[in-house]
Amino acid sequence: MSKKLLLSLLLIGVLAIGAGLGTYAWFTAEAKSEDNVFEVGTFKLESQGKVFELKNAEPGGEISTKKLTVKNTGSLPMILKAELTPTFYQASKKATLNFGDYFEIKATISYTDGIKEKPLYISEWMSVKDFADFVSKEWNQFTFEPKHELKVDFKLRLNEDAGNEYQGGSVEAALIIQARQAIEGAQFQN
Repeated sequence: MSKKLLLSLLLIGVLAIGAGLGTYAWFTAEAKSEDNVFEVGTFKLESQGKVFELKNAEPGGEISTKKLTVKNTGSLPMILKAELTPTFYQASKKATLNFGDYFEIKATISYTDGIKEKPLYISEWMSVKDFADFVSKEWNQFTFEPKHELKVDFKLRLNEDAGNEYQGGSVEAALIIQARQAIEGAQFQN
């Protein structure tokens, strides 16, 4: 009897423990965060227009006026850097000379924040070489916000003191505008 009794008690104990665990309850709750999105911004720069175009120029003669607009069409702010690379040619276009002192440029630069246009710089007449130096120094570290525009009106002339050595000569230039992210450590492309 002691074995049966012991076995019965053991069985009752196991059933009691199982019944107690089965009816034991914990309070629980759950919260869910939905529609989480990680979206990458866009980095886009566009330009329209020319820096200059003047044909058949003569000393003290016609002034060519051109407009260039640069837009931040992306969603991120950027830092601009610009470089104007002029090349001066004699009439034959075979020899390049550094006679750019008499090819002159005047620029009016304004900034539009999408609502209001603000003047940034109005230059005096300067040589194309000096203007190239100005662009490389002054346009660096300029923060350019999304949907904003930089407008540049260029005027070009051949200085009235240009002599016969300028007959048939020309100047060609490329304006390269680069942008980098406006965060610390971002670098311009080489």
